[in-house]
Parts: sequence; structure tokens; C-alpha cells
Amino acid sequence: MKKVDYLIIASIFVFITMIYMFIYRPYISKSSDKIQLIINNEEIDSFYLYEEITYEIKSINNQILIYKNDSLFKTIDNKNIKNIYNKIKIENRKVQVIDSNCIHKDCMNMEIKDTNKLPIICTNGITIKYKTKSNNTSDIIT
Repeated sequence: MKKVDYLIIASIFVFITMIYMFIYRPYISKSSDKIQLIINNEEIDSFYLYEEITYEIKSINNQILIYKNDSLFKTIDNKNIKNIYNKIKIENRKVQVIDSNCIHKDCMNMEIKDTNKLPIICTNGITIKYKTKSNNTSDIIT
């Protein structure tokens, strides 16, 4: 074999490696990343981006009721005494706030996808963000 043949084989190998690194690998590694739902600085739930879930969060009589897929999931005390209503949808590897009673409704224009790791922050005290190692209490060394 000539040097040109080795060069062609090496360039094909590098090309295939680049395709794997830039196209397929992000989807494989991100499928294991969890996203967390936080209300008033308290983690309510965490989920994977590939799940299909609908959360409905509303406040009634100093309580915040969290519905997950139309069934009551959790109840917490409403310390703000603020009227809260948010509807969050996780579908097609995308997280969106589809309804909210906050003032500016900026949270409804944000979304989390595989390629967008920026958090969704609502003025109602609701935050949706990727869960990092520092957020996991089992990783903290005491």
C-alpha cells in the first residue's frame, strides 16, 4: 500500500469519528440527564427529557397543589400567599410552560431541549432546569 492509501483510510476514520462525536453522541449522553422542577427553592420532582408529562400547579387556600398527568402528585404550603397557576408540558424531548398567570409571561416563551440547557424561570417562583451533580444531595461530601 502507498502512503496515499494510508492517508485516505486515516481521513475516513477521522471523518466517521467526527460524525459520531458531533451528531450521535449528544443525544446519547443527554438522554440520561435529569431535569428538575423547583417551586419556591424546593425540588418537587425530577424527570427525563424523553418522558411525556404534564404538570399543573395551582394555589388554593394557602396550599400549592401539583398535579402530574391529571392526578394529584404533591401538596405544599404556599408561603407567598400568592395566586399561582402554571401548566408545564414535557413532550417530544422539549419542556415548555404552556399556561401561566404570571405578569409578563416570559416563561411561556422559554423552552428546554437537548440543545438548549438554559433554565425556565417564572416569576411565580417556579424554576425548571437541568439537574447538575452539585444539585444532587447524594454527591455532597460531609
